[in-house]
Amino acid sequence: MRTTARATRSARTAGTARKNTAFAVAVLAALSLSLTACDSGSGDGKASGADQGAAGTGGAGGSSSGEKTATTPGDRGPAPRAAGDGCTLATTKITLEDTSGSAPLVLLKITNNGGTACSLLGAPVVSDPTTGKDLPTAENTRPQSVVRVGPARSAYAAINLAGMDAVKTHRAKTLGITLTAKNAKNAENGKTGKGTDGPVTVKSPGAAGLLLNADSHVTYWQNTLEDALS
Repeated sequence: MRTTARATRSARTAGTARKNTAFAVAVLAALSLSLTACDSGSGDGKASGADQGAAGTGGAGGSSSGEKTATTPGDRGPAPRAAGDGCTLATTKITLEDTSGSAPLVLLKITNNGGTACSLLGAPVVSDPTTGKDLPTAENTRPQSVVRVGPARSAYAAINLAGMDAVKTHRAKTLGITLTAKNAKNAENGKTGKGTDGPVTVKSPGAAGLLLNADSHVTYWQNTLEDALS
């Protein structure tokens, strides 16, 4: 009887041990599968991140490869004018022209004979040799920007004359015209700065001369003939 009991206990013990071993093996297998899945997911994430990094690096490389990109004129902003580009008497021609209109006006026309564009600053200084005075400038004709004159192009200013019924009039067959120059040289100190260039003498378009009085005045330089006459 004792032998049978011992044999029974031994058999139970062996069965229990086998069950425990099988359970442990199953647990280890499950853990192994779980770790494998995690490693796989981690590897995919790293690969994806690397791919993204490579794409980002490629984008940056594209922008730093020296390729030129198109820009609009607004991006570049206004082109700076070269210093000393004011129109001068040496590269321009100034004439007086009849408007052939009913209004008592005469046009002062300046043509750029140089090879590059130049700037007309302010208004022309118009001197009347008969009175020895300069005509006043009509301040309400000041343009919104500096007048630029391209090669072989012209700009204009208008001189308001006296009407036939005006009083205290006189006639002038010539006028003296002086330009405002950006880089004029001062004869006294030799320094260069804003000054004048002139005068140059221009002839009246008519033999009788220009009818002037105290109300006669000159406009600022304008880009077009129409602006000067308006």
